[in-house]
Amino acid sequence: MGSGTFPVISLKPSYNSVIRGCPGIPDTLPRMECQLQVKSNNGKPINVSKIEIVLKTVENIHNYSIPMNGSTGHGSLIDASSAKLMISKKAKNKFEHVSTHYKKNIMLNNKNKELLGLDIPLTIALPNNIKETNYNRSFGSTVTVFECSVHYDDNNHIKSFNQIVNVEKFNYLLLLVKDSIKPIEKTTFSMDKKFKISYKIKNPVLSTHDTLHLSLQCKLNDPYTAHDTTLFKNKKKLRLKKVIIDLREIVQVHDLSNTEDPIDYIVGSKENILQSYVREVNEMVSLNEISMDFALKILTKDPNYDNFTRSNRDISTNSNSRRSSSNKIETTLLTNKNNNIPIEYHTSTTTAGRLFSILHGITIKFKFSGSNKNFEITDNNVTILNYSKSNLRQIRNFIVEEKKTAAFAQKFYNNFGGIRVKQKSASSTNNTILEYPALPPVIHYNDKETLEKFHIEYNSSYKPPQRIPIIE
Repeated sequence: MGSGTFPVISLKPSYNSVIRGCPGIPDTLPRMECQLQVKSNNGKPINVSKIEIVLKTVENIHNYSIPMNGSTGHGSLIDASSAKLMISKKAKNKFEHVSTHYKKNIMLNNKNKELLGLDIPLTIALPNNIKETNYNRSFGSTVTVFECSVHYDDNNHIKSFNQIVNVEKFNYLLLLVKDSIKPIEKTTFSMDKKFKISYKIKNPVLSTHDTLHLSLQCKLNDPYTAHDTTLFKNKKKLRLKKVIIDLREIVQVHDLSNTEDPIDYIVGSKENILQSYVREVNEMVSLNEISMDFALKILTKDPNYDNFTRSNRDISTNSNSRRSSSNKIETTLLTNKNNNIPIEYHTSTTTAGRLFSILHGITIKFKFSGSNKNFEITDNNVTILNYSKSNLRQIRNFIVEEKKTAAFAQKFYNNFGGIRVKQKSASSTNNTILEYPALPPVIHYNDKETLEKFHIEYNSSYKPPQRIPIIE
């Protein structure tokens, strides 16, 4: 092998995308289907001894996002000192957790026979609990990575290759497909029980660019206020001045020292207000309800990217009016601050992972003319997804098609030994994963047969035959 010869590694999707099926929906056989290609960079033979393949998901939480207080997980308290100890351990690990889904070493039997290249078909199962690709600027990021290392030249050199694999979960999207999603209706009271609040979240499942519909009623709680003269004796009656609604995102950091299921044990949590809405009311509070309806605009994706996608949609419909109104086009350069994750995944969505999860909720604050009467209520049952209800038909059709494709895929893999169920750690609640059979690779040896197959001119007086460079 020449001194300037090295393997070039690439990944070729079997179809339009390396991801097949719908991650999170087992019936669709979520998997990564691709062809790993290793070729000589200059057409000269290479000596490959081993190929290492890894598929992993990396969760990374911003160090300033880790809460420094204990929290509860399924009713069990974790004291503050224990939480700080766990957090200090995370600091040593750079606030990162790696979940390895697949690892394989491919040894080449005939090491003495030089290669021009090889094509290895790969099918890697994706676990049901794989975390979707996401970059949350407040809390952290999640990315799935395909890694390949080729050992060549008698193991004296290693060539590495990394490819980001974008994963979108579909089990969350089923919330949009199901017709059984009901509005959230609750009745609650202020801390002193003197105010009765009824509210209804009409669409608790939202997209990253959506409208939250909320109705709200506020009144005095009759059993607790009938004999309370302090609320009515002043000439200046008690008034509800304003209502403030905050859309919040909450990060929950999990206890990785618990091998059973870290998501059930929370080290701590921290929240961030995404958007805030103020409604001026200025009405007197009585035993009669003060009713309000809200239609709150929600935007949790990168605003520049959202403008970009909306402008693309509007070009065809508004091209004439835009042309007549102004010839000047405003340009904004979209820059990706996180090079690993495409900008369309830079958004705040509801996610669940091993290191951390992100939830969403609303806080409703009531401001009265007497500041000592102010209070707030919280509901953390809002879900934000990457898709909206306008995508329902496409989502339904896509899931149906992938289920059909999965049935054909299962028959295909049965010809090579079938798909096996592999047991993982017994302590894990998700302790099984599918294992696909190995498919035969295509090896391009440095011989007469390979050269003729690719119509390469060669000199047969050499052993092995040497390629003749041709300038066309």
